[in-house]
Amino acid sequence: MGLYRLTEKEFIMSTYDIYIPPATHRQSDEYFKWKIGNNPETEAERLEFGLSRDIPTHRWLLSGITGRTDEQNYYSFSFRIPYINEDPIDRTYIFENSLLFSHAHSIPPVGGADGVRVIPAEWAEVHIKLDPRAGTTEGTFSARFIADGLPLEPKGSFNMIRDDVPNRL
Repeated sequence: MGLYRLTEKEFIMSTYDIYIPPATHRQSDEYFKWKIGNNPETEAERLEFGLSRDIPTHRWLLSGITGRTDEQNYYSFSFRIPYINEDPIDRTYIFENSLLFSHAHSIPPVGGADGVRVIPAEWAEVHIKLDPRAGTTEGTFSARFIADGLPLEPKGSFNMIRDDVPNRL
């Protein structure tokens, strides 16, 4: 089975399924938390913070993940904002100005491959402070999805450190 890379328009506009082989994910002491309605706050078990180079425009990628695909309890929120340069960022992004935001959750496996359904946000807003040279970021987010026919409206916060920045203090 080959890998298909979505175009930026496909990524923004479609719900799609992906199948992920078992893998080890990086652990972090930082946080990515969210709250949905009156439910208790959830803190991600694994974090992703880095520069994505797999679509036409380089983007910063931030994700918070709970569960595992091989246990069929994977759940995540991820967003991407444009990479401009190495200058610090302190701004609010909304869906209409280059913010890409998605939610993913496990679906039943097919042919021995673990499945994840990825759902793009209908609306999202992220306030972020990001220092590329220091490899640090913090901020807040809110979004709205229609997940399996039901509204899903997470609100959350994050504070993350990249582990691949040389000479980070």
